[in-house]
Amino acid sequence: MARVLHRERKEAEALAELNVAEKYAPANHKVRLLRGQVLLRLGRKVEGQAELAEAKRLFNNVLN
Repeated sequence: MARVLHRERKEAEALAELNVAEKYAPANHKVRLLRGQVLLRLGRKVEGQAELAEAKRLFNNVLN
């Protein structure tokens, strides 16, 4: 759902959905990646970059 909202530029709603998803799957790199993108689009640069870095770290763990 959050991905659809993100595509429709409904960032606040997408962020709310992603916050719930993060509670249920905190180690999911896809959730973190999308959350980082949404935060950046909302202008929350520091938080967005931190989420993207965490997504990268989690993805690297999947590869190992």
